[in-house]
Amino acid sequence: KEMKKILVIDDVRSIRTLVIYGLENLGYSVESAADGEEGWDKVLSFAPDLVITDLMMPRLHGLDLLDRIRRAPRTKTVPVLCMTSDDDIDVKQSAASQGATGWIQKPFHPETWGEMLKHILQQ
Repeated sequence: KEMKKILVIDDVRSIRTLVIYGLENLGYSVESAADGEEGWDKVLSFAPDLVITDLMMPRLHGLDLLDRIRRAPRTKTVPVLCMTSDDDIDVKQSAASQGATGWIQKPFHPETWGEMLKHILQQ
């Protein structure tokens, strides 16, 4: 069975490391990017089955990245989970209206994501 590919985008290295480690332990192939622009390049080159992105990032905000992913014919159906420490309902609503698949609230524990990821990736 082919390993599902997940792209993790966050400007905080320790968060990327934590998420990558957790996802690899769950059996996924993981790539990462440190900001939205690098993330967009990796979306195109790595062709992930799922994108997990932070919202507050330099160079390209997570919502702008989400918008790019949804507008491009090649990537418009890729599931996108937004990570946020923000409890702001407006931010969540704008992400939902732009086609976000779901939310990951910080702080989080990637080892608990197994069922949610299987559901999103239809495994």
